[in-house]
Amino acid sequence: MSVHWICHLVNLATETYAPLSAIVSSLGIGRRTYSGVEQLLASDDLSQPGCVVAPLPPRGDIARTLIPELVARQSPLASVFLVERPDTRTIVEALQGGADDILDWPAESEHLPQALTAAHAASLRLQERMVQCTAAKNRLAQIGGGELEVLRLMLSGKANKNIAGQLGIAMRTVEARRKRIFSKFATRSIAEIAATLRDAEALQLEHDPAKSIRYLKSGLYLPQADAPHTEDAGE
Repeated sequence: MSVHWICHLVNLATETYAPLSAIVSSLGIGRRTYSGVEQLLASDDLSQPGCVVAPLPPRGDIARTLIPELVARQSPLASVFLVERPDTRTIVEALQGGADDILDWPAESEHLPQALTAAHAASLRLQERMVQCTAAKNRLAQIGGGELEVLRLMLSGKANKNIAGQLGIAMRTVEARRKRIFSKFATRSIAEIAATLRDAEALQLEHDPAKSIRYLKSGLYLPQADAPHTEDAGE
């Protein structure tokens, strides 16, 4: 079987590396080995779909630090962590931080092939989402300052006349800006514009990395970013 993707093995003890490497090789998956996270992040081989396999020590924060670093580098790598002494808090924090799978190692070693296959599929999805979010970010960059003011008020559900009054501009100016906004977003739907804005913000990890990563990986709608359901605010 030939599988054209890479499994990045990070900071694995010798007794773990040997059997794990054998499983990876049997699956026909390429592999790279790193002595630690810093060496992995310094690699120029992170832009393609694949997965990272690394140990998850008790109370370790590797997931909450590694995954945001990968996303910041526009890397679509999925992550599978191995835990020898299962600790509920550590596992929960890793999953909340964006880990794709956690295996009790070596007790669940027979599940590694399935975990790696699922991680590769997750990596492909993440790569597609990153392309989508980058395109959304580029689209947002086309919106000028005056248009952005109008857009913010459109998203709050205000009609054109209210927008004109609040900004102190003519109705025809609001209408012209509104028309350009819809044209640049290639839609007539405010809800679709709101979704594009969420995608544009998904790659920004400064405020809440875990939330951004969950949104990137799941595509789930963020309730606090709800847009008005109205499609016509032209009065």
